[in-house]
Parts: sequence; C-alpha cells; structure tokens
Amino acid sequence: MQGGGNLRPPLGELSDLTVALPKGRAVGAPVLGPPAQGAPWVVSPRRGLPGPDLEGFLPARLPGSVSGSVLGPRHRVKLLADLGCQVAESSPDFYTVQALWELRYPSQLQVQQGLWYLNGILLFIFLYLCVTLISFFHQPRESIKVAQPLSTAAEHSRDKVTQMLEAPPLLLVAGGVGLALLALRWLATTDLQFFGRAFIGWNEFIMKPIRNLLMGSSKEQRILQHVLQHAVAGDPQSVVAAIDSYSLEKEWAMHVGEKKGQIVDRVLREQQPSVLLELGAYCGYSAVRMARLLLPGARLLTIEFNPDYAAITQRMVEFAGLQDKVTVVLGASQDIIPQLKKKYDVDTLDMVFLDHWKDRYLPDMLLLEECGLLREGTVLLADNVIYPGAPDFLEYVRGNSRFECSHFSSYLEYSKVVDGLEKVVYKGLSGPARP
Repeated sequence: MQGGGNLRPPLGELSDLTVALPKGRAVGAPVLGPPAQGAPWVVSPRRGLPGPDLEGFLPARLPGSVSGSVLGPRHRVKLLADLGCQVAESSPDFYTVQALWELRYPSQLQVQQGLWYLNGILLFIFLYLCVTLISFFHQPRESIKVAQPLSTAAEHSRDKVTQMLEAPPLLLVAGGVGLALLALRWLATTDLQFFGRAFIGWNEFIMKPIRNLLMGSSKEQRILQHVLQHAVAGDPQSVVAAIDSYSLEKEWAMHVGEKKGQIVDRVLREQQPSVLLELGAYCGYSAVRMARLLLPGARLLTIEFNPDYAAITQRMVEFAGLQDKVTVVLGASQDIIPQLKKKYDVDTLDMVFLDHWKDRYLPDMLLLEECGLLREGTVLLADNVIYPGAPDFLEYVRGNSRFECSHFSSYLEYSKVVDGLEKVVYKGLSGPARP
C-alpha cells in the first residue's frame, strides 16, 4: 500500500467514497476516490483478489475502470463494513483500500491452499506406497546365488510375497485409498468429466466436505449467501443467473442448470400451467426459474424432504419476490401427495416437474394418478432420466398407452456428462394403473 499509515474512516465517510481502478494504473489494490463527473459510484475489486465476487449488481460505467458493479449507498456501506477494510491515503484525491477478507469470509485462496495440501497428501501416500512395495522386493544381490537351484529361488520369491502380505494392513489400505483418490480427482477435473460417477463423486463426496470444513458452512448456505450478495431483490432472473454463475464457476451443484433450464422454460411456456407441482426443491433454483414464467393467478407447490433445503428454498423464493406464487411444502413426497386435494386445495395438476430421488419417479407418478391428481393432458417433465438415470420410470411410461413421451437430450448440470429430460403427457386411464 502507498502513502500514509492505515486508518479506518467512520461509516459515514464511506458513503462519500467509491472503489475504482483508473485506466493506466497497474492492477493492484483497489483505489477509492470520487467518481468522474456524472458517473455512478462503483466498486471494482482487484483481479484475482480472494474473497466474495463483487461483480454481480450492474456493469460499471465509470470511464477507465477495469470491472465493477454499481452500488447504492446502503450497499456500499454494508459491503465495506462487512468485509472490513483498511484504508490508507495515497494521494489528495485517492485512497487505497486493502480488504481484510478473512475477517468474515474464508478466502478462495485459503480454500485453494487446502486443496493443494490435499493433493500433496495424496501424492505422499502414493509415493510412500511405491517405495514400500519396492523395498519388499529389493534385497542385496548376494542373497541369491546364480548357481542356486530353481527350488531355492522359488522359495525366496515366496518369502518376498509373504513379507509383502505381512505388511501393516493400514499401510496398504492407505496406499489404496490414495491411489483411488488420485484416480478420481484426475477423472473428475479433466476433460474426462464424461465419467459421471467420478465427476459427481469428486464434487459431492470429496470436495463438498472439504469446502464445508474449510469455510464453516454448507454448500447450500454458500449458494444462498451468494444470491443475497449478487442478485437483485425482487428480480427472479437475477436470482437464477446468480445461482448459475456460482454453480458453474465456484462449486458444482445439482440444480437443473442453464442448458436444461431452457428446455424447462420452453415446455412451461407451451403449457402455461395454472397449478404446477415440483417434487424436489433443493435450493429453490427450479422453483424460482419456473415461477418467474407463471401467468398471473397461477401457483407452484414444491415438495422438499430435507428441512435445511426447504428453509433455503423459502428464503430464495422470498428474495426473488415470488412468495405469492410459490408454496414450499416440507415432507416426503409419498406423504404429501395424498394431502394435496384437501390440505392444499388442488383439484388436478396441469404440470409436474420431477427432480427428487430418481427411484421415486415411478412410484410418485402412479401415486399422483391413484389420487386423481392427473387429468388428460397433464404434463410430467422428469429431469436426470439418463444420469443418474430413472430406467424403471422410462421403461414404464414409454411402454404404456396412457402416456405420450418425448425426450430432450442435454447434459448434466454444469458438466459434459450426457443427460436428458423426459416429457410425458398423460392421456387418461385407458389401462391398468399399476405396472
């Protein structure tokens, strides 16, 4: 930092400052100073600086700024106060800001360093296993004479194998785990994302717990926090965009995603449902995405079994300003579906979006039919029918005259893994209700 010593101006003064990076200045710490004549206040973070992504409000219009976001006084004060800033006077017209991100947020650099440590540990386990195995077979040459009978040499080889098998089991297990993790990491972080199980396994069962431990929060909480910081309250499209950007650039998440989301949008516009049911809310991405397209007076009920996910979905819906259109129902689908008519005043459903446990697709569809919630023309749109896959559901609907099916090929959310959506139009009871 340049200029005088560190100082922390009172919050009242922060409202008169703006963060910007003027043209011609070397990329370094952000700079505070009054905006150009007629230009909006902006905040422009240093490129590559660890911490929250600030580029999510509106494009900066300050001449000469590298990147930034338009912030109102309330946002500006809250942002700088939350992040904790040290400000030093570098010239009569500018102030240099050093944001102490770690005061509230574990930095992305800290997370990356944790991943480097993990890679180092895995590599150490792998090398240690290799050295240990080599040591079992490496003995001085004189221990076996060239003139020794074959029986003696064979006996010596058996001794080597016995020594290896008598090695501490924990060492062999650790080595095997190290090899497996290295292989999984390689598969999941290269172009071989086509290996869906490796991709999901790496992101959900290895990276997710590590990030949760390092950052002290769940992935779903981090997604919500990102939306609250970067989306615009009352603007559903900005909520969808914020979740997409986070899931694509920072942490993979099991939302329907932008590519398949466009298919969902198209089907929804075609059907224009008045009553829409979603099975599986997760963080509320698809609920917000679909509800933003509903006609006035239409409503969406979304059923979520996990109470934490349901709470995040409710917060997401409220932030998007869709609480009048969306009802979040906590519970298991097989328990809630029979209650829809009496408790939630549902006659029949115009559309159903299935995105919960894949082995529940078929039982829940049949339960909807049994409860009289499907009418002729009801559309069921099922996600992830290829990967992770719902083979029993596909086999049943495609082989039954009560349903008219069409398939939309796509990719698993935020990946290159082949997936797809199945659109199923219910034609009415013309056959048995059970397979």
